[in-house]
Amino acid sequence: MVSRGLVEPRRGPGYFVIDKPVPKPADDEAGNLGRAMDVVWLMREHLVRKLADFGIGATPRQIVLTHGANEAMDIVIRYFVPPGGTVLVDDPGYYPLFGKLKLAGAQMLGVPRLHDGPDLDVLEQLLIAHRPRLFFTQSVAHNPTGRTCPPPRPSACSSWPRSTTC
Repeated sequence: MVSRGLVEPRRGPGYFVIDKPVPKPADDEAGNLGRAMDVVWLMREHLVRKLADFGIGATPRQIVLTHGANEAMDIVIRYFVPPGGTVLVDDPGYYPLFGKLKLAGAQMLGVPRLHDGPDLDVLEQLLIAHRPRLFFTQSVAHNPTGRTCPPPRPSACSSWPRSTTC
């Protein structure tokens, strides 16, 4: 009842009922002092500004922070990939991801990795033929090749799902 603002501790034994409960500001209210001290919230607000620099609109409530890439992949797989769901992956690609997808019961289709990123012709064919749930790719410091895609390549990849109605 203390957390709901109905009672408060006072000097001496016990708690006292508050005459009129004070309404608490919403958690997402930026002016809230509690939010000003919340490191996670501050990080989310920072990421919103960074995403806006790239033309991506987001709110702090839409951003999920994780303890690393493996946890993030696990969350994405659990949410978006049902057992038997088809996904595209880099070939060669990040082997811990392959293990997570196998445990989830996903059907993985490899997209050959060229010196400058995914083979766009094969990617387009797989998108049209199989309508995958997701494409897991790594555009910067690709594991295991260590290569980075030039800027036009990731942009081309991100435009296909809309044009092929995946």
